[in-house]
Amino acid sequence: MRLKDRVAIVTGGGKGIGRAISLAFGEEGAIVVAAGRTLSALQATCDEIQSKGGRARPIQTDLMVEDQVVRMVSETVREFGQVDVLVNNSGVAGPTSRLVDMDLTRWNETIAIDLTGSMLSAREVLKQMIPRRSGSIVSIVSEGGRSGDGRSGFPLRSAYCAAKMGLIGLTETLSIEVGAYNIRHSCEPWSR
Repeated sequence: MRLKDRVAIVTGGGKGIGRAISLAFGEEGAIVVAAGRTLSALQATCDEIQSKGGRARPIQTDLMVEDQVVRMVSETVREFGQVDVLVNNSGVAGPTSRLVDMDLTRWNETIAIDLTGSMLSAREVLKQMIPRRSGSIVSIVSEGGRSGDGRSGFPLRSAYCAAKMGLIGLTETLSIEVGAYNIRHSCEPWSR
């Protein structure tokens, strides 16, 4: 068990990729905090981890709300003592629209969840990782941010692509800022 007793927060941990990551971390012995907006899905993920002898806790969190992100991390630290791993997985596809027709509310929601929520989550876990000089942050990005051949973007998906490109930039910047503290920060792409 490579992650025995490590504490991992997985945003979007109740569905899709986040659920799969949460379950894999549980199988590797991590204490999993599944965070996201849908409590029933988070609970189902945690129940499955616990049914296999693992430890897991759901924390309902809307990443668009700063106070909820702060609470997510503080509750994790209060209960488990630390955060060893953060997986920034939460995201929405956002509107399918030409930029000229873009609705600002939908644009802002996509940026808030896909980019700002990841920044807030990283900011909060770094407050306790830096003094410990240990930790790992993994951000799930997309070919919409940058593909292997260096091209970026998808037609009609400007908000999503802008958020994912921003997340790549955030990750690369944090890698430089926190590397000296033995904190790893990386992007892991997935193909839409």
